[in-house]
Amino acid sequence: MVSEITNYKAKRLKLAEIARREGLLQLEGDINNSGSRIEKYLSLFRKTLNQKLGTDYYTDLNTGFDWCGAFVYYCCIEAGFHFTPQPSDQLSCSLALVSSWVEWASLPKNDFKLNPLSVPEPGDLVVFNKIISVLPSDHIGVLLENNETHFLVAEGNVNNRSGIFRRNKSKNINCLIRINKY
Repeated sequence: MVSEITNYKAKRLKLAEIARREGLLQLEGDINNSGSRIEKYLSLFRKTLNQKLGTDYYTDLNTGFDWCGAFVYYCCIEAGFHFTPQPSDQLSCSLALVSSWVEWASLPKNDFKLNPLSVPEPGDLVVFNKIISVLPSDHIGVLLENNETHFLVAEGNVNNRSGIFRRNKSKNINCLIRINKY
């Protein structure tokens, strides 16, 4: 059990390292939230979105979508986590949708959603409310640093660009997710 915990902590640290690297690239999508610079994130979801929606709409590489969840998923896969873009049939949508990350984390078999008293660590996922829109659970990123008053977070799709952002801890945080298996 101890080695499994150590293994997932190492994966989360690698996740933070990869997310930092990707954030520093400041990759930008085109006017359609698509484009060759961010296709490595989007491509991971195109087949799943088409299957889930019964369409071929997302086959067109000029068709984009909000991609913060795709950015986080890409970083997770690169860090060695093994789960699909729709890791449970119980989810209303794929992990391209931020609220699906919260649904998945809250499943009894996963229990990834952190207790409010937990100490956030690099590689945890930060879910935000009303950062990009007026909706709850509208944005997600990877925690890089936990400072006294703020988090340093690698994110995708902030004004259609990846980057590293300083986020106030007392504002707009929905929840934290710590992947401890997969």
